[in-house]
Amino acid sequence: MRRKQRKLTANELANQWQGRYINEVLQENKDKDKTTTTHPYLTISANAVAVLVSLMRDITVRVLVTSRDMLQSRGKKLLSGRDIYYSSLIHLSELKTRKIQLMDAIRQVNVVSIEANKRQRKFREMCRQTKWFARMRRDVSRNLANMVHYLLNLIIRLSLEQAKVDKKTRLTPNHIGRALHHDDELNNLFRGVTIPQTNVRLGYNNQKIKAEHAGTPTEWMN
Repeated sequence: MRRKQRKLTANELANQWQGRYINEVLQENKDKDKTTTTHPYLTISANAVAVLVSLMRDITVRVLVTSRDMLQSRGKKLLSGRDIYYSSLIHLSELKTRKIQLMDAIRQVNVVSIEANKRQRKFREMCRQTKWFARMRRDVSRNLANMVHYLLNLIIRLSLEQAKVDKKTRLTPNHIGRALHHDDELNNLFRGVTIPQTNVRLGYNNQKIKAEHAGTPTEWMN
């Protein structure tokens, strides 16, 4: 009998390649934000990393499922970057005012680097593990990585603004939840998602939910 794989804790996940990648994107946004009062030693908590990884995994699986259905409807077996491109536009259709930036970001040919190649290999392994696709082109992992990078960059940038408002030096799930809730497009994109350690449920009237659960401790939603 095959033993079930143990789920990684937040601290373990922060030390994996996903956690290192998120910290790289955080550092990029801190370097760009020289005109504002971002704290130079601002860090991100392990629980916040786990929240971002969960959000990115959710949108990636959605895109892959739609790509699989598109291939089946056409009777094809070869997955291409074009399929990933159109599937991303379908699932990220809520980002109406950012559609042009999203289209350009997905089709962008990245500068070749060791870290970028490693990330693309990870996304390629993720596609193979699903066993949904018989064959894949090389641009599949590139377009998938570009889509995730654009969305992750957007969420972290908005979360940093919430951290600056609170004058905090540590990015927490609370900042991520408030950033997603205050942005109408991202709020609709992740409709039904509950951010752990907060009373924020995206896409719903959060004031009503907060009143219903007043006095009750928040828990991780597995």
